Amino acid sequence: MPILIYLKNPSRVLPVKGRIDPDNKDVIRQYEEMYGRGTLVTRTVEGNAIVIPAIADLNIAFLQEVSENDLEKMKKKSEQKQKQTPGQKISSPKFAIPNLKNLKKN
Repeated sequence: MPILIYLKNPSRVLPVKGRIDPDNKDVIRQYEEMYGRGTLVTRTVEGNAIVIPAIADLNIAFLQEVSENDLEKMKKKSEQKQKQTPGQKISSPKFAIPNLKNLKKN
């Protein structure tokens, strides 16, 4: 089952293979060893397993288990979004730098 790792900065989602079992105390202990005591290992409202690390300085916001179908839907949605805006991976700012000659001197 895929696990999505949501990063804070840069804001990215990385899919990896694996499994999160919030019902297994050994799994919870292992996540607490990795991400600090107080790490939340539970299930979402939809029933997907989720891990929320306790360490604030960590670049991982959370890890969430998803189904294969959900992952495929996300990939297709991402591909459609890229097709709609080709070549716009770098956006240009919508403001101008003022002309120094027009600025008043104090």
